[in-house]
Amino acid sequence: MYLQGKYSTKSDVWSFGVTLWEVLTYCRHSPYPTMSNDEVLGNLRLLMTENPSTPFEVLSRPAHVHREVYQLMCDTWRRNDEDRPSFWEIHSFISRKCLSMESSSISHLSSTTSTSSRANNRNNNIINVIDNPQSNFFRNHDEPPEYYY
Repeated sequence: MYLQGKYSTKSDVWSFGVTLWEVLTYCRHSPYPTMSNDEVLGNLRLLMTENPSTPFEVLSRPAHVHREVYQLMCDTWRRNDEDRPSFWEIHSFISRKCLSMESSSISHLSSTTSTSSRANNRNNNIINVIDNPQSNFFRNHDEPPEYYY
């Protein structure tokens, strides 16, 4: 980790968890918005203590994010780096979630679109995931923030 001067795949997993949080909030919020930079560093120092009962504040769950996805993010922020998931485990989890969402989307498309439309959409899987009205990942967020344009 940055504060310890140690970089590893497991510290990258931590960073990935923060990046995932930022993506799922559409970068509309800064991580730890109520903390100054010094307070964020102080919070991270609490993480490095040997006493597991010393609390540190994790990023809050974005309102539209599935509980399981938020749990994955929390797992990436575990105190002991050996307890954090590997990138393979993260990849497997996200793949399962996307396949589940795609399957749900295809079911929805089957009941609402023609055969040719379904075939076109199936060929572009990302559309199935993003446009899925049943998806909680993107609920109430139709467009990216203004500064993306």
